[in-house]
Amino acid sequence: MVSLRLRTILFSIFSLITVLLTGTIIFFYTQSIREQAVQGITQWGKSLSSSASAIIVDYIIEEDYAGLQEIVSGYADTPLILRALIIDPEATILADSQSSDFGSRLPLLGNEAFLKQDQASVFVEQHPDSFTVTTPLLFDEVSFGYVHVVISKQPLLDQLRNLKKKTIQAGIFWGAVCLLFSWFLSRFLTRSLEKIAGVAEKIAQGSYQLESQQKGIVEIENLCTSLHDMSSTLEERENLLLASEKKYREIFENAIEGIFQATMEGRFMTVNPRMAILLGYNTVQELIHHITDIGNQLFVEPQDLRYLQDLLTRESTVFGFETRLVQKTGQIIWVSLNVHVVTDADGTPRYLEGLIEDISERKESSEELLAERERLSVTLRSIGDAVITTDIAGKITLMNKVAESLTHWSQEEAAGLALEKVFRIIDRKNGAPCENPATKVLTSGLVEHIANDTILIDKEGKEKFISDSAAPIRDKESNIIGVVIVFRDVTENNRMEEELLKVKKLESVGILAGGIAHDFNNILAAIVGNINLALLDDSIKSHTRKLLIGAEKASLRAKNLTLQLLTFAKGGEPVKETSSVAEIITDSADFVLHGSNVVCRYNFTEDLWLVDIDKGQMSQVIQNIIINSRHAMPKGGTIDVRCENVFSNNIGNSLQTSPQKGIKITISDTGIGIPADVIDRIFDPYFSTSQKGSGLGLAISNSIIRKHDGRIFAQSTPGKQTTFTIFLPASTHHEKPMEPAEKHRKSVQSARILVMDDEELVRDVAAAMLVQLGHTPILVNDGTEALKTYQDQMDKNEPVHAVIMDLTIPGGVGGKDAVQDILAIDAKARVIVSSGYSNDPIMANCQQYGFVAAVVKPYQIKELEKILELALAVAEEDS
Repeated sequence: MVSLRLRTILFSIFSLITVLLTGTIIFFYTQSIREQAVQGITQWGKSLSSSASAIIVDYIIEEDYAGLQEIVSGYADTPLILRALIIDPEATILADSQSSDFGSRLPLLGNEAFLKQDQASVFVEQHPDSFTVTTPLLFDEVSFGYVHVVISKQPLLDQLRNLKKKTIQAGIFWGAVCLLFSWFLSRFLTRSLEKIAGVAEKIAQGSYQLESQQKGIVEIENLCTSLHDMSSTLEERENLLLASEKKYREIFENAIEGIFQATMEGRFMTVNPRMAILLGYNTVQELIHHITDIGNQLFVEPQDLRYLQDLLTRESTVFGFETRLVQKTGQIIWVSLNVHVVTDADGTPRYLEGLIEDISERKESSEELLAERERLSVTLRSIGDAVITTDIAGKITLMNKVAESLTHWSQEEAAGLALEKVFRIIDRKNGAPCENPATKVLTSGLVEHIANDTILIDKEGKEKFISDSAAPIRDKESNIIGVVIVFRDVTENNRMEEELLKVKKLESVGILAGGIAHDFNNILAAIVGNINLALLDDSIKSHTRKLLIGAEKASLRAKNLTLQLLTFAKGGEPVKETSSVAEIITDSADFVLHGSNVVCRYNFTEDLWLVDIDKGQMSQVIQNIIINSRHAMPKGGTIDVRCENVFSNNIGNSLQTSPQKGIKITISDTGIGIPADVIDRIFDPYFSTSQKGSGLGLAISNSIIRKHDGRIFAQSTPGKQTTFTIFLPASTHHEKPMEPAEKHRKSVQSARILVMDDEELVRDVAAAMLVQLGHTPILVNDGTEALKTYQDQMDKNEPVHAVIMDLTIPGGVGGKDAVQDILAIDAKARVIVSSGYSNDPIMANCQQYGFVAAVVKPYQIKELEKILELALAVAEEDS
């Protein structure tokens, strides 16, 4: 393509515009003059025809054709008129300036243009040399014909030729002037642009020292100003770019990491010195020259490069790609690669560029760290306590298995969570959330301990008592980098402590109860014995007998109360036998509920295991609980009693190492329930929520169950229900023992009975009873006197047939020691133990201590008779 100068182009454009503009002006000016001339001639022709239209109409009406001929002749004499005619509406010639004949038809009215126009208007028709003006002759809107005038164009044509000549001359003059102006204008404009082009060329060549600006066109001046500013900016940017290039070149050359560019096929294009050193080469050129196939020469496993290339096809950048490379010496190193694909504008990959870092030491340290972590993990798994560690922000980093078990959060779930979300602890006393131990440690920097009354709420909402401590984790500079919390479940320990406290309370009450029982039973023994003796007198009146029977009943009730007190003492040991608890439960519950508006609903497992129990004490337990349930339902209701076989490690009073066989008894009512703030105290002595209660029923029940190696506890929902649960260990016997057959007992009359008791009232009542039964009483005060008297009776050949000994003699020898002395001198001695209180379980297992039977004070005459018959019958069998 031919290159043209801007000046030539501008001049040509301006010239063309000038010619076109001048020609257009001449053309339209000529046309305007011509039209004005045509309009003038036409108007002249119209006015000429119209001036005589009235006379012509009169001549037509009068058919004066000579007058009409005279008029058209007059028209013909007028300059420029070539011909004049008058015609009627049918175009018949009435007068013609060129002929005296008339009557012929003028073809004008057949002209298509004339026929289309309004026939009441003037019609003009142009011919090459003339105009024909046809003017209608109208009178009272009636057409009488037309005046047809032919006007010559010659003067008009001459005028137009002369005008055209002058116009062309003027156009040539002004065109020349415009062309000259165009030349100066194009030269003026291009001169400034040439200067701008020169400035741009200097800038392109890197020269930013420009000439001072010249005044001229404002836009050109603005453009020059912009060029100067651009020049300054480019110079500044080029300086910055050079400085940046120098800085990055220094970075590239001195970087501690290897930097490279490589072809997509696997050949290095550019590398920095660190890259060469990292791979064991002396110079960059040596590395580029030597490594021509990166995959096979550099990678230990060439498939790693293929895998990396596959990653780069999916992602244009890959970070932290770890692999092994071979150095020049053959040594293998671990490296981390960050690689990026450089593409063209259309997205076509051009080459690879990236960073390479030697991570051999880090890899080795990482492996050691993993090994250390594994050892730590094994250690943590082996620790019996729960362990949670957090970072400096209080976020959980590690949990061992015990912590997972206690919180019900797994390590995966808890990692990264705030400690308080997983380790939720509250104060037992008020239920308020406890302060975050991690926060306390991070604030104080000290070890923090948490008391045993802290409750942990696990993920499932269950509560456990815990004891723990939190300590800071420090780095080698002693900076705190986290917190470790070590805690354990102390729920059972707390329970055991509470149980021990209850036991101590019971023991203290038991000591008091035992002392009271000892004295009270001695008094009751005298009262009950004397009443029994008085009732044997047939001479007393019926009214007196009735009063005595009432006193006897009251005394027996006092005896039952004393027996309940004795349950707290060690002397109230159960006399156990292998039994099924189902019958005891139904008999005891039905007896208590007889005549009330409360009923029991029983659900017992078939083949219920047997238990070793004291039937009387266990009946007392069931009755006490049923009575509490009945009081809780004043409007009546149903008590659900369920009994089933269980395996549990919480059956007994201490923790079991393995599950133990036992039975579980649950007694549930639908009563008013027990408030949460007092339920832990219901087994305390003398504590009662009922105005009618003595506060001993549940305390006695708790004591009895404990002496049976079992457990009892209560759960309650205020306003809905209360459930008592009893665990009893199963018996090792599989069948109940057979009842021994009742042997015929032959009473021995006039037996000598030695009675040892420190209370004179008891001795006197016992003596009176023995006399009433036909025996001879021998009364002594303590064990020493009893031994001497027994020996004396043997020496006199009047041996004692049976001995009744008080178990405890304050300040003297009691029955426990005296019986051994008596058996030492007479192995066949029949000694009966009598007591209202004992610190040892002798009353329950008297045979083990040398006694043949036991009788509890206060006793009635019938009980004494039965015991003596048993002892004396045994004596006869032995003899």
